[in-house]
Amino acid sequence: MTDSLSNVTTARRYAQLIRSLLGVRSFVPSVEDDTSLQIERGVAFCNCTCGQYDLTPLDRCFGPGCIPLSDALRVVDASRHTRASFAPLLVYSALRAIELAGANLDPFTPALLAWCHRLSSKAIRVDIAAHPIPADRGAEASALAWIGLALHLAGSRLGKPDWTAQSVAIFDRFALVQQPSGAFLHASARDNPETHWYHELVLLHAAADYAAEFPHHPVASGVARAAEFHQNETQPDHASQQPWGLLAFVRNPQTHPLADQVLHSATVNGPGTLDAVSLMLLADTLYWLHRRI
Repeated sequence: MTDSLSNVTTARRYAQLIRSLLGVRSFVPSVEDDTSLQIERGVAFCNCTCGQYDLTPLDRCFGPGCIPLSDALRVVDASRHTRASFAPLLVYSALRAIELAGANLDPFTPALLAWCHRLSSKAIRVDIAAHPIPADRGAEASALAWIGLALHLAGSRLGKPDWTAQSVAIFDRFALVQQPSGAFLHASARDNPETHWYHELVLLHAAADYAAEFPHHPVASGVARAAEFHQNETQPDHASQQPWGLLAFVRNPQTHPLADQVLHSATVNGPGTLDAVSLMLLADTLYWLHRRI
């Protein structure tokens, strides 16, 4: 597959579209307590992408004096909803924000090590060796993909080769269990299509990130096939208003119509109204586009 990010004109077009949707967003905690952190703190990634290198939203998660990590601690959104992918998404976004800000990693290292140790332990307990992975395990599988992505980045930044090796093993497994259709999960007649599609999109976004850095890994060709599966067989806007999977759709020239549709949906919502997860996913896609321009 030709990677459209290698086409500077295409990369610039999508970068411009995404930049028009982003903007510096302040964070004010609204639903946090002693056992919860808001995923909205990850908006620091978006802000750093926009040139405001303020990492204070990350302090309560990963800074000195952060809230103690415990089994009771949950990552929630402003509506108090939680998703299995939120914790690794927050870790990944924090690491990217710190990278973009050019900040000293040392003050954040103890908390990041603790969070990633917990993510690593959780990943070990998830068995997706079975082929195929049933769609009713979609939340677990998609969260595992984000854990793999977070562990890869943390392992390389924090000098933990065991985490990078664990990440490789996770994406090796996803490449092996992918369906002939391009789907990573096997849906039965009992599964809700929108729920299945949502988990496919969440998983796809993490896999596309990994493939962007490792284009020769077997999961890279799987990402292209999965993107085409969504264009041909699903309706992503029925599954989520958030731009999960956008990076995969941008990278594959065959799925640019779907990338345009996802961005159009975000445009309809309007700048300044996008939720924090959407901003983080847009910032992530822009991060990779900037590496190609």
